This record gives sequence, structure tokens and C-alpha cells, in this order.
Amino acid sequence: MLLDTRSFQYKKKRDEEKYVLYTRKSASSEQVELINPNKWGENDSLAFAVPSPNGKLVAFGKDIAGRENPTLRILDVERGQLLEDALPGWRQYFCSWLKDGSGFFYKRCPLKGKVPDGDEYYWNSVHFHRIGTPASEDNDMFPNDKTKEHQYSASVSEDGKYVIFTWTESTYAMSHFLV
Repeated sequence: MLLDTRSFQYKKKRDEEKYVLYTRKSASSEQVELINPNKWGENDSLAFAVPSPNGKLVAFGKDIAGRENPTLRILDVERGQLLEDALPGWRQYFCSWLKDGSGFFYKRCPLKGKVPDGDEYYWNSVHFHRIGTPASEDNDMFPNDKTKEHQYSASVSEDGKYVIFTWTESTYAMSHFLV
């Protein structure tokens, strides 16, 4: 994927079990390893990696043993350092960056104890995280309080002017959009 002049690419060498995310500043610059899950624990995996529109940050999920419960982290691409932002939670997944890279939308399910036993796999809702703020300050932008089976998501328009909230009625395979 190409963002501004910086590009990102997944590659896997023959002796590697997992794909590695690489980046380069321009077509003529050296490719640099950015996120290598082969260097993590044997059961750890990269659930997703999504660069900000300006390519300065990458939001990624580190999952353990296929639990589908990644911890969402932010990597400063230029410095190669993790930011303090860490969004532990339950079944959270990245949705969409703001155009300026100052924050992003993500979805998550409630933690055990917040809903009846077994329902923690449902009731996902869309939250907003501003870079540099604690996860406890994340706003629930599109709460799901009516039907536990509905799936919610958010996407920022290419020009950055709109946020499209989507919910899918999984039992009816019907999607709804709210701009």
C-alpha cells in the first residue's frame, strides 16, 4: 500500500512462519523492517496493521494463540518506537484513521462482567481514540444497545469530512449506513 510517498509491504521469507511488515520512505530508499511477529512469542501473531493516511503511524493488533483478542498498539514509523497508547480490551479491531492521523475509530466488545455470561462475544460498538490519550478516555461513538448480534463499524471518507457508521444485521445479512 502506498501512502503519500511512503509505502508499506508485507513479505515472508522462506525461513519465516509469519508475514513481516516493511516500509520505505520513497521508491529509491531502503526497505526497513517495521513489525516482525516472528520475533514475538511462538503463539503471538499480527492480527492487523493499518498505517495512518500520512504514513507516520501504524495501528496494529498483537494477538496471542488465535484468541481473536488483539491488543491494539500504535507504532511511530519514523522512530520505530511504540507509543504509550495501548488499548487492551476484548475482541477489538481497527476501523479507520482520521485523515490527519490524530486519532482513529475502532470496534470492540464489552469485557466479561459488563454483560451476562457468554454475551461478551456480542454487543460490539464503535469507539474513538485520540493519539496520546489514555484508553479510558475513548468515546463510545456508536453504541450497540438494542440487538447483541448486530456488527458495527466506522469508516472515514477519503476527504476526511465524513464518518460513515455501518451496522449489519447478521441474522438478516442486511447492512445500514449512517453518514
